[in-house]
Formats: sequence, structure tokens, C-alpha cells
Amino acid sequence: MTYRYGPHRLYVGDNYGYLARFRSRLFRCALLDPPYNIGVKYHDYHDALSDADYLGLMAGMLTGVRHTLADDGSAFLLADKKYFADLQLVARDVGFRFHGQIIWAYAFGQYRDDGLTPSHTPIAWLAKSRSPAFFPDSVRVQSVRQKLGDKRANPAGRVMGDVWTDIPRLAGTHKERIPGVPTQLPLKLVRRLFAMTTATGDVVLDPFAGSATALVAAHQLGRRSVGIELSERVAAIAAARLERELGGAMGPR
Repeated sequence: MTYRYGPHRLYVGDNYGYLARFRSRLFRCALLDPPYNIGVKYHDYHDALSDADYLGLMAGMLTGVRHTLADDGSAFLLADKKYFADLQLVARDVGFRFHGQIIWAYAFGQYRDDGLTPSHTPIAWLAKSRSPAFFPDSVRVQSVRQKLGDKRANPAGRVMGDVWTDIPRLAGTHKERIPGVPTQLPLKLVRRLFAMTTATGDVVLDPFAGSATALVAAHQLGRRSVGIELSERVAAIAAARLERELGGAMGPR
């Protein structure tokens, strides 16, 4: 099944199967926010594999994604801190280059009393080549010199750092939250990732589409997009969101 809206597609089914159909070098950027293998029960998937099976699953996914990326393309991988180091090695083994790491830090995390409260998510910036596309003007901020009125300051500002503290995690009561979907990234986070690595008209990929945040972000930025969602139920929720936020009607084909 496929939901279509203009330059955006939401495919329903196994992401491995769809990745194999896409031509090479189709996407400029991929967002990878897979299940973290921490026991969450999704509609059509129980996130509780052995470590070996989980890493093997991700190796296949990263291989398929890399094949579909443009030569200057990027992939952003979010993961639980337990697996983050292992997944970087897996990504390297399938041919990705590690281009950098973003620390997405937020003011509150899920409560625990047996250790420190988790308050950040690491994001690996993976690249297919040594020089992935990067658009610095999309992530410029006011420099300290500008704030102090120093005449030596670059009037364009500076490129922001790799620790992002200005984007809160979406709680269940947040107005952006989509009911019926277990996990959801903030639009602001996804827009920033796409804006700094793609240009108008580029195609972006989300093989774990969930509530279709990546497709909404792509639309807002003037990019084209492809999402893949395993669950028909979640895909229907995502399609309803796309109809509300993108306008017009979508339908299964």
C-alpha cells in the first residue's frame, strides 16, 4: 500500500523490501530513528531482540540505506546509548564514514532512581563520502562577538555547535504529539537535520516513518520525501496527519 501526496510517498510494509526497490543515489539524506531495542511494544513489532540480532538487523538496514544515498549524502542515526558505539562500528563496516556526532540534550528525561536521569540522545552523522553536502547558512547563530558588539564579528554569525539544547523532547501532553504513535521526534529537530544537508527539491528518506514527521518537515522545507512504515495502523495515523498538515487529500494506492 502507498499513500501519495504530491512529491511525498508513504509506503506501508517491510522497509527492507522497499529499500531494495529504490535506485541507487536517489536520496540526499536519510533519517534513521529505528526502534532502540529497549522492550517497547509497537503495534506490529516487539522491540526486544538479542543484541546480536538487533545489530544484525541494523547492519542490513544501514547497507540498504547507504546504497540509496547520493554520493554526497548523509544519514542521521539516533540510537539508545547502550548501542550507540556498536552501531557506529556497524555503520563503518558497511561503508559509512563517521562525519560527526550531535548531542540532542533536553531539560527532562524519563525518570529513573537507579542512576542519572537520561537527558540526551546521541545522533551519529554518517556520510557516504569524505565531503557530504553541508549548507552552513541554515545553521548559523549569533556569535559571542556579535552579542558583545565587537566590530570584528562576522555579521553572518557562526555555525552552531554540535550540542543542541534548544529543542525539547515531546512529552505525551505536548500539542505537537500525535496520539497512537509510541515515539515521535520534534519537527524542529528533523527540519534542522534536513536543512543543513539538503537543498530545495532534494529527496529525503525515513525508513522508520512512524507519525511521518520527516515527510512533514520535508514538505515545509520544499524537499521531496519517502517514508516507510511497517504498521498499517500507524501509517493510517500518519496519513491523517499529512492530510491535516499538508492540505488536500491523500489515499492508499
